[in-house]
Amino acid sequence: MSLSTGLIAIKGQHADKFAEIFNFFNLVDTGNNRTLTNWNEAIQVIEDEYMNPDDNSQRRIVWFDNGWTFIEDLSLTLCTDEESLTKISQHFSTQVFSLATQGTSGCYGFWYFDKQKLRSFFNSNGEVTDDFG
Repeated sequence: MSLSTGLIAIKGQHADKFAEIFNFFNLVDTGNNRTLTNWNEAIQVIEDEYMNPDDNSQRRIVWFDNGWTFIEDLSLTLCTDEESLTKISQHFSTQVFSLATQGTSGCYGFWYFDKQKLRSFFNSNGEVTDDFG
């Protein structure tokens, strides 16, 4: 099994702005939030997401650490959405960093925004397809 995950990091505490953040991706925050108290609970959420691919809802693990709000993006769709990430950076006037890794296909990349895209890099199976900034 190989690592496949996405991550978005938004500078600052944005725990009270999930609905607003997800709206940039045209997602609806159902407000069906749970507070997890340990990593085993977080692992269970990840496993549930992978085991229920036909479920129309998407689960996100969100946490705050060292001055950043982190969003785990198991779908790999949010962390690669440059337009939405740029808008989030502009709207909150803050830095946004995202990364994606998909081990099976040998793809990985990262993006960095500060009101505009400043840096991006993407490698697909050994071939660099994006190296900006």
